[in-house]
Amino acid sequence: MRIRYMILAMMIGVLWAGIANATSCTSSGLSFKVLNVAWGNSTYQVSAGPGEMDIPLTITLESYSTVPGVTVCNAIDLEGNLQLFGGLSGFNGADYSTYYTQSVSSSSIFQMVFYLNIGNVSAGPNSVYNYPLYLSYNYPNSTTINTQSINLQIPIYGSSDFEYTPQKYGLLPGLNNLTIRVTNTGSGKLSDFRTTVSTPSGMSILSQPSAINSLMPGESTNVTFQAYIQSGNNAPLTLSVNTAYVDAYGYNKTKNSNVGFYTLPSQENLFIYPENNTLVTGRLENESIVLSNTGKTPIYNVSVSLSSGSQIDIIGKNYYDIIPKVPAGSTVTFPVTVYVDPSSGAVVTSLTASLTYSLNNQEMTLSKDISFLTPGYINLTEISTTMLPSDPSRGDIFTLTSTLDNLGSQPAQTASVTAFPPEGITILGQNTTFIGSIPVGTPTAFTLSFIAAPSVKAGIYKIPVVVSYLNSINERINSNLTFNVDIGVGNFTGSNGGKVVTASAHGPEQKGGFPILLFVVIIALAAGAYYVYSRKNRREKR
Repeated sequence: MRIRYMILAMMIGVLWAGIANATSCTSSGLSFKVLNVAWGNSTYQVSAGPGEMDIPLTITLESYSTVPGVTVCNAIDLEGNLQLFGGLSGFNGADYSTYYTQSVSSSSIFQMVFYLNIGNVSAGPNSVYNYPLYLSYNYPNSTTINTQSINLQIPIYGSSDFEYTPQKYGLLPGLNNLTIRVTNTGSGKLSDFRTTVSTPSGMSILSQPSAINSLMPGESTNVTFQAYIQSGNNAPLTLSVNTAYVDAYGYNKTKNSNVGFYTLPSQENLFIYPENNTLVTGRLENESIVLSNTGKTPIYNVSVSLSSGSQIDIIGKNYYDIIPKVPAGSTVTFPVTVYVDPSSGAVVTSLTASLTYSLNNQEMTLSKDISFLTPGYINLTEISTTMLPSDPSRGDIFTLTSTLDNLGSQPAQTASVTAFPPEGITILGQNTTFIGSIPVGTPTAFTLSFIAAPSVKAGIYKIPVVVSYLNSINERINSNLTFNVDIGVGNFTGSNGGKVVTASAHGPEQKGGFPILLFVVIIALAAGAYYVYSRKNRREKR
């Protein structure tokens, strides 16, 4: 009898050990706190301001146990629901934005990314807005939904952007004191401006601009520096301006800008040059031509006749009535409409101006070329797009392959594509993919891979893609594409060690739990031992 009780005690002990192991973590006591709120994602920071769309907001959170010394079970099916109002909105203007993750450790730091639209809200160094974040989750082998509400403080300090404008475009050979006006065109404060100017051949920079402490939205200030232009250099000059600055969020940023000038010959008093020395090929351009009297004596009765070049045509009037007077030290302008052949491929093209005028009671004639920078014509056209699989479902990985053809006259240099997937669709890898050169008449393909979140709603989603490239004068050009993706209902599947697994309603097995199969084996062995012992005992009694 004592042996029988011992075996029963062993079975009860094994069962109790299984229960103890199966409950090695508790399904309560888990909490979350916000560590950081920032615009952007893990690969880049964003200076967010009013009027911007589909901007990622990254929330960094920490999960922890509120019961000292007790291990809390992992959270599964964690969903964050960010309630929006007062100018902020989610996908398609929704008053909420959601983020889903399948499992979060009970002691970890993780991130949630929400894509938001910023409407007409006030931006500034003290503009911080409060929004509620609702978290819902459950524990393995439990159907109870747990919730927590967190108050988020979202900063909207303003976007960062600025532009440079020369105070004058016409420069004389020799020493020039140049002034470029910089204007803060963004909605946020900019500070610690440090500008470095580099130039093409034929021009030397003798001093660099001084630093600018700060620049408020809409504010302008001048940066000045000295440059020396070699004589005989009559071509357009494009200065490269590199600016390092601190944006409204305290991020260190850089920006490259191009500023164009025109060189004037020094031995004459009357100069003619374009007000804007850059023309876009393939479209009508309304240009202003400047007459400048740099001498100390007025110039009278100026007449101008313009002649087309091999790549540029004058549309309409190519001569102008007599300009009665150009005072000393002043300028006058007159309009001209031109068209540059997009197939020419020329970087610089010129009109010829023939002038007659009276100076000091003497009749003078002058023939000058009016030169323009003409970026090469680039026309990127999407000729085909394929998607695999063609009917992705929630939880699926799918790829988009698009083929572009350049129907212009110049290759697109250093091209790259940047995808901006909507909420619920995540790009695999980096947001930006480098393509390289897109030659003329040579189809060039790129491929992007995405995953549809298991919680995303079925329907058609738009994925905007920006193709960015340089033209022949190193200007950065952006072309926009949009891909439509129809996400079906489907089942969410993933990959685990080469085997396909389907996500269950209870999520992943909790680490440290008692193995059910081992428990069953132990019970079976104990029962067998008890059966053998009982039969042997009965035989001995007989």
